[in-house]
Amino acid sequence: MIDEDMDEEVSNYVGRFATEKELAEASTNSFVYYGNHLFDHDVPLLLSDEELVSSYLRNREELKKYANYRDMFSFPFGQPGTCFSNKQADLLIKNGVKKVFSTSGKMNSDVGSTYLNRLSLSTSSVTKEKIWLKIFYQILKGQITY
Repeated sequence: MIDEDMDEEVSNYVGRFATEKELAEASTNSFVYYGNHLFDHDVPLLLSDEELVSSYLRNREELKKYANYRDMFSFPFGQPGTCFSNKQADLLIKNGVKKVFSTSGKMNSDVGSTYLNRLSLSTSSVTKEKIWLKIFYQILKGQITY
């Protein structure tokens, strides 16, 4: 069982979760789509296969309440090998996920792939300009190609 100090540390690190009211309000925005991220934002590598699938399915049932839900999955914390395994990604695909996202430090230009890298945004990524700057930086590093 997680003690209160550790629970608070984790909450400080991951931030506040959206309320149901906030989810409902954002679900009407045509630029917002909800994907799965596990019900409790656990580190998948620390879960059994059964726990992983259960958390995914529980979260999917909650998110299906919103018309903007898509069967896409982004791994919490996202780093391959330290946060999740390829076996776990395959397991989620077998359970209905259409796209799996991780954070390996680069993005893909092939959006048709089932496995995609995502650009990791932070609390400093608060404007369109800052997000585009982050994308442009990845292009300069050669991690995004056209």
